[in-house]
Amino acid sequence: MRSSRLKKHVRFSRCAGESSAKAASQALESIDALDPGDRGRSFVLLADVFKANRDLDRARKLYELAIRPARGARPTVLVDAASRLSELLEEVGEPREALRVLKLAVRSQEDQIARDAYRSQLAGRRPT
Repeated sequence: MRSSRLKKHVRFSRCAGESSAKAASQALESIDALDPGDRGRSFVLLADVFKANRDLDRARKLYELAIRPARGARPTVLVDAASRLSELLEEVGEPREALRVLKLAVRSQEDQIARDAYRSQLAGRRPT
């Protein structure tokens, strides 16, 4: 399933009330075929569905899954997933874990910035 189709599926599932969790579970089957960025975003969208249905354990697991593939994607995906996970962790009374997750996201973003700067520097050099 392509990312846009998955997003439509999740958007529909958000509006479907009780059946949204079932629709989200079905969408999970298609995620493995996506690239890391889309996979991370998809896990976030699905986690949002479960959180809206107050299934916080499943939402937490999906946010955690979103962080893994997002490490191979642009930092915005990781930061979004980490931010939402940290909010959930605060809601359930785990502020230290929430802080740990946010620190992980910041470190990852800093690493990406450093890698981008290094690549830019290399691209600016011309062989002699």
